Amino acid sequence: MSEDFDPVTLSDGTRIVAMPPRTHDGVIAVQLRRDGQVVAETGVPFPRLGLAGGRLIVSPRERLVLLALFSGQSEEGYELFQLGDGIVRISGLPYQSGEAADYGFSADESTLVMALPFNCIEWWLPWEEGEANSDGAGRLVFAFGQLWIHEIATSNISVHELRVSVAENWQPTRRAYDPYLKPRFTNDGRHLALSMPWGDVEVPMTLDDAVTLVVES
Repeated sequence: MSEDFDPVTLSDGTRIVAMPPRTHDGVIAVQLRRDGQVVAETGVPFPRLGLAGGRLIVSPRERLVLLALFSGQSEEGYELFQLGDGIVRISGLPYQSGEAADYGFSADESTLVMALPFNCIEWWLPWEEGEANSDGAGRLVFAFGQLWIHEIATSNISVHELRVSVAENWQPTRRAYDPYLKPRFTNDGRHLALSMPWGDVEVPMTLDDAVTLVVES
């Protein structure tokens, strides 16, 4: 049996395997395997907008597994499963516009973050295309992406826009960069660290609807 997503292995040796269907009207099977045998299985519908790939991500305490999905048409989403004696889908997020989504769990596994840039190659593109707006204080602000905050116990999901603030005479450094933001919680759980194209930043978890990140150079 082929494995179309890279499987992951838990600390007890259990393997988690996800396999898309052969036809687009089927389901993506997610299995737990021990000693080569399927011991539990569930599934989620094949995304209506298509599927170009994805990956499995296990939470720190191995109580949850996330199946990240992308359409290949600048759309990203995920399905979230609980692990125990079996595997059960508990929530998910349908496709959202963006590229290079990256994920992070809090240490206690109560919160999941999806960091989703709108563009994975030229993050300065809104500025270049004249879509930056003046803030009235000598700076320009433009959209970068979104943070999706998922409170797992309640399945409440909130979205927060990431904006970039630059000086009016700013010029981007046009070079290749890692588009993945690597969201991770600080030790106290009160802040979220992000690896932005220009350097690491931290934002408080008491997020406003829009979060503005200042680029100094």
